[in-house]
Amino acid sequence: MARNYTLASVNDGFGSQYLKRMGGFALCAIDRRYNYVHTPIRHLDRLPQEWVPILNDFIGIPDNNHGKKIHIRQAIYRNAHKFPDKFFNETVMGMLRKYYWTTGKPEDCKTEICIHIRRGDLHHKHKRRRDLMAWAHNRLSPNVYYKEAIPKILKDFPNESITIHTDGKPEEFEEATTDWEQSLKDRVFWCYSADVRRAFHDMVSCKRLFLARSSLSFAAGLLNVGKEIYFQNGPANQQTGTPLSFWKNWSIYEE
Repeated sequence: MARNYTLASVNDGFGSQYLKRMGGFALCAIDRRYNYVHTPIRHLDRLPQEWVPILNDFIGIPDNNHGKKIHIRQAIYRNAHKFPDKFFNETVMGMLRKYYWTTGKPEDCKTEICIHIRRGDLHHKHKRRRDLMAWAHNRLSPNVYYKEAIPKILKDFPNESITIHTDGKPEEFEEATTDWEQSLKDRVFWCYSADVRRAFHDMVSCKRLFLARSSLSFAAGLLNVGKEIYFQNGPANQQTGTPLSFWKNWSIYEE
């Protein structure tokens, strides 16, 4: 008889909690000794409590926790993130995509390319105890990285435009765009601190997705069906450290 298995993390952000649940779901889909019992998100880091039911509905996985005895409860199933090709295969992701599309979504991304620039929760302004950890800030790519890479991306795709999602502020990126020609600036649409559903769905629905070292864009990359996902090298946590084998790499634009 299969043992009931659930993932229940507590204070992470939306992307981290969703990605962890994807990992637990994948384990149970692959190993029939386990039956996945979905425990909804209870709390969200950096979002008010009223967002909890909204984002539980957004991911579409039904709550089947009530009245069931849980045999195994974990905060993360690490092997899913260590061996993503095995666990996040097309069968598993087909199931998770089906759940995702069962509930309402924003309009699809209006540009062909979407880039996630991580700032928010690992910002240089210390707000929480964990923000003081020096290693965390290494997961932020500096503005010069994007200043040099984005023009190269647009040169490679001359008929396409870019949507950039970030929790940063416009003034933080002035140094990145100062030397760009106006014709280039006109093809880049900045979205600052957008509704997380819009940001996430833009990443899911775009043709080409350029990840940050973040669980939010990594989870969106798993769901994205455009199949052109660019992984960003550099310091990462275990959840976001290993890409799927068919993903491309930002390094193409780093030379």
